[in-house]
Amino acid sequence: MSKPEYRSLAVMPTTTDQTIQGYAATYWDGTADTEFRQGRFVERLLPDSLELSPALYACLDHDDSRVLDHVKATLTTVLDARGLAYAFPLREQDPDHSTLKAKLDGGLITGSSVAFVITDEDWKRERTDQVRYVKRATVLHVSPVYIPAYPATSADLRSQQNLSALYQKYQTNLRVARLHKLAL
Repeated sequence: MSKPEYRSLAVMPTTTDQTIQGYAATYWDGTADTEFRQGRFVERLLPDSLELSPALYACLDHDDSRVLDHVKATLTTVLDARGLAYAFPLREQDPDHSTLKAKLDGGLITGSSVAFVITDEDWKRERTDQVRYVKRATVLHVSPVYIPAYPATSADLRSQQNLSALYQKYQTNLRVARLHKLAL
């Protein structure tokens, strides 16, 4: 297995009644906000390039000693047309959850990130940039972070009512995506 790579996005994680949610990764849509850039290296996640590890978990700022939730517990993940969304309930009795809530409320954490292993990619030279197109990657964990790599990510606190609305939107997007795939 390849070494995990970490990418962050500037999409505000949120909390509410209390649920922490965000977009940990966004697919490239042709805009700079949906690509990772470091100097002349550019990375773009192609639509439908992500798959989820069955052991997927959430941790604070990529720190494996600060696990926030797990898919075998209450972590919910959704791959939609935009990318990878996640949500989990806020448990203020957990010190890492309290820390995260304070950082979200204070605006110190505004984005999210993923750790993934890339299993299929293409490289192209575009002008002076080396561009990696990620065609397939397995996500190991999601993470609210201080410095996101992809500006289009988010992390924030939402109420349970907002989470229900998000789930309904996901169901609608899923139906549209299935219809779109059938039309192809």
